Amino acid sequence: MNLAIRSSKVFSGPSVYAQFPVILFSLSESITSPERQTAAILLDALEGILPGLRNHMESCGVTAGYRQNRDEGASAVCHLFEHACMVLQGVVGIKPVCVRAEASRWLGVSDAVVPYVPEEDPDICFHSAQLAVELLAAAESGQLTRSPEDAERLGFDVEILLSKFHAFVQKHRLKKQDHALISAARAGGIPVRKLAGRLLVLGHSRYQQRINGAKTSFTNVVSDDIAANKDYTRRILAYIGLCAPRYKRVNTEREAAKAAKHIGYPVVIKPNNADSGNGVSIGLYDRSEVREAYKRAREFDRSVLVEELIEGNDYRLLVVNGRFCTALKRIPAHVVGDSVHSIEQLVTQVNSQFRLGTDQASMLTTLPLDELADRLLLVQGYDRQSVPAKDVIVYLRRNANLSAGGIAHDVTENVHPENRKIAERAARAIGLDIVGVDILTTDISTSMWENGGRINGINSRPGDIFHLWADVDKTGQALKAIMEMLFPPNQPALVPIVAVTGTGDTETTARILASMLTKAGRQVGLMVGGRVYSAGHETALRDISPPDAARAILLDPDVDVAVLELKPGDILSFGLDNNPINHTVIVNSSRSGHVDDTGELFNTDVLNAIRVAACATIDTIYAFDGDDFATSIIHGIALPRVCRIVTKTNYSKPTTSHPKSTSWSILAKMGLRTKSSKEDQQMVAHEDTLLFGGISPEQFELLRTRLTASAGDMDTDSALRAALAASAAAIGLGIESSHIYRVLSECRFKI
Repeated sequence: MNLAIRSSKVFSGPSVYAQFPVILFSLSESITSPERQTAAILLDALEGILPGLRNHMESCGVTAGYRQNRDEGASAVCHLFEHACMVLQGVVGIKPVCVRAEASRWLGVSDAVVPYVPEEDPDICFHSAQLAVELLAAAESGQLTRSPEDAERLGFDVEILLSKFHAFVQKHRLKKQDHALISAARAGGIPVRKLAGRLLVLGHSRYQQRINGAKTSFTNVVSDDIAANKDYTRRILAYIGLCAPRYKRVNTEREAAKAAKHIGYPVVIKPNNADSGNGVSIGLYDRSEVREAYKRAREFDRSVLVEELIEGNDYRLLVVNGRFCTALKRIPAHVVGDSVHSIEQLVTQVNSQFRLGTDQASMLTTLPLDELADRLLLVQGYDRQSVPAKDVIVYLRRNANLSAGGIAHDVTENVHPENRKIAERAARAIGLDIVGVDILTTDISTSMWENGGRINGINSRPGDIFHLWADVDKTGQALKAIMEMLFPPNQPALVPIVAVTGTGDTETTARILASMLTKAGRQVGLMVGGRVYSAGHETALRDISPPDAARAILLDPDVDVAVLELKPGDILSFGLDNNPINHTVIVNSSRSGHVDDTGELFNTDVLNAIRVAACATIDTIYAFDGDDFATSIIHGIALPRVCRIVTKTNYSKPTTSHPKSTSWSILAKMGLRTKSSKEDQQMVAHEDTLLFGGISPEQFELLRTRLTASAGDMDTDSALRAALAASAAAIGLGIESSHIYRVLSECRFKI
């Protein structure tokens, strides 16, 4: 089988395929070849490489012929391909779910749809798809084996392919601290978007905040430079009376040796500007060691520090927005003897069983066994082949950096109040929003003023905030502090998003609504007619898809409300952005509610496209009363509110007023019973009725007269429906009636 991926298309948000991000793959037509192996045979072969694949497929609820071991249809192979992609992503910790049951009616015989995790790089899904294709092809040709001997004979090494895939994922995955921040933000209702690398955007438009590793929108550039320079940092700390180790900044080996003699052995040599413990040598006792350590430090920075050695434990206190948050006790890389295995064997065991990589995609990194480790082993009386006694700790590093194989334990509850204040003062003195204050002391539970502790450094990238890792920050205090700094209580994080869709004049509706909002002083991000406008000004974006337009608007710091024209055809082709819609306005033409001879609505593709937008709506759907087309879309959706726009002049006025409307706006509440397609349970959504879109009957008649006189080639009925739909949405957004009617009275439906 010449299975290959012909094309692919990313749907970054809700689409006709799923309510979450997916990638649509079109596979080569050769998968329908009569001589191709059945899906069941391919599944049997793949299961040895991807354990659990069969259970994964059978748990998705899609009936497929592979269960009867006789299906030769292309759809079964596509289904197998989908699950192979998902299992491969699951192996590296990404666990999407099957969507074929929901998307099957939209898939061709050679199509496959694979979900991906939105905060992860879609390239991970693409790579899993390419690997799945290679595995399927190898399964059919009989090359699939884990045996090294057979792999060499057949010329297809599965282990190498899987290893390369793991390496790619480790390189491109976000770190655990990033996932922790994403989870905390979403738990608070704050959307997160990954821009590139580790750069995350939290919130929308003018309320957005950005975070990249340990740097946020509030990180002071000058303070970050100071923290990176150990000499500058210690000078500032000394100026305000905070204790740091005695040190000397040097630029030659001779100066280093002279400084060490003056300070007194043992000493520490470190680069002035380097992180992750690079180039640091601890516990030097003579001139020759100082010279060698100086050379190592010079590899990372031209300027080197020689400082006194402070005995004690290594602690990192996290300060967020000037307030102490959590504390870790950092322990250098080490192994624990068992009286059986050598140090080299112990290191190999630990690295193979517990460590997941050296790029900090996991908290733990591989234990080092190199020249520096050999030197420290010699000091302790060991070498690599030594067998330490049971429970004896053998250190491989003096510095406790987690990037060098160290580990950390939470000691927040043990930190003395005075030490908390010292950390806060140090952080404020440097001026950073998120900072790790490194303290060397014999006992963190007693005051540094009493036990001779010292501030060893200020870190603007505190181990990439290892305090956030689940196995350290069990209370979630660090996450809470960071989120409250970025988004203080009662401060908005989102801008309202309004979608305008349907078979009617959606462009005019969107423009009228944007004009009403602009009159009210709002800064509108508008996508209409394939173009994007920011605060009334046209941008350079042309012929743009709805997801790309939404992204452009929600990243624009000038915008405080978004209005998106979503044509049904564009929704079918591109889907939506991965952000919930607050209000959806369904503007159908007065002729779009017709049914055919069977009683079914015509053009079900359009109906389903509009339904995608309706399902993504979290606040209100606006639709015209008597619009059967819209009724079909709304049916079955559990909504907080549906608002019907009434245009009948003889409509009987209810007595209840719309809470957000003007005095002439009318509201009638009733229960709208719908059924959940899965649980088959009845739920209640509220349907409101808004007469004439919120304007008075007199204004409605005047508007109709003006439109009839000035519309020209414009369909008066379409223009009237567009005006009323925009008015209703404006009322829902809290816009005053004066701004609404001012726009309508001018009959200016273009901005």
